[in-house]
This record gives sequence, C-alpha cells and structure tokens, in this order.
Amino acid sequence: MKVLIGMHSFWQHTLSLRRQLDERRKVNNSSSKQSEKRLGELVRKARREAKLKQDELAELLETSQSAISNVENSLTGLDVTELPIWARALGKPIMYFYEDETQIWQQRALDILSMIPEDRLDFVLHMLKNMALTMHEVDT
Repeated sequence: MKVLIGMHSFWQHTLSLRRQLDERRKVNNSSSKQSEKRLGELVRKARREAKLKQDELAELLETSQSAISNVENSLTGLDVTELPIWARALGKPIMYFYEDETQIWQQRALDILSMIPEDRLDFVLHMLKNMALTMHEVDT
C-alpha cells in the first residue's frame, strides 16, 4: 500500500512538473530576463577562466565578437540547442550554466527538463519514474 501511495504521489508530482514545464515554455517573463543575465555572467566568467578574448571565443563559435558581447551583456540569450556548443568552446560542462546554489531543486529540475526535446520528454519522465521506484525499493 505504501508503494502505491508513493507511486501516486510521484505521478502527481510528475504531472505537476510537466504542467510547469509546459507553462515555462510558453511564458517569457521577467524571470527569463534574470536567467539571461545570469547566463551572460556565467559566459563571461567561463570565457575569462579559459583566458579567451571575446574575438577568440567568437572564432571558436564561428560567430561575431558582437554576438559574444551581446550574450555576456544579456542583450541576447542563447537557445538551449546552442548551449552545448558554447559550453564545449568554453571548456565547461553544460550543467555549469544551470547549477545555481540558490535555486530550489524543483526549479533546477525544470531547467534540466527544458533542455530535453519535446518529443523525448515522455520517455525521460518514464525513465525518471523507474529510477525513483528503484531507489524507493532499495530504501525500503
């Protein structure tokens, strides 16, 4: 009975995350501006740690120096499909741009799930469910 209640609770939480993710993809509000600002700061920090000038990073990314400047100054953001390319050029894991110690775990989960292509999201949620159930069985 305890496992069934846990599964029901897990599915309720999964559906809630799915709804939040759908809403997050639809809404472009001030929090996205804050995210762009944070991303710009992280890009600048990573570039400096890599001892790269903006024009050098631009060459690696096959873009312009002004494009780098615009991202660093939060004038433009990066699409989630571009982030792995930028992370590789900066020598950082992709999660470097998502980990924020002040972020609550639910927000971090949504940020990570938003990187997953829409057509694969159900598969990933199914895998997460199986992992959670396996962990629950190990703990009990």
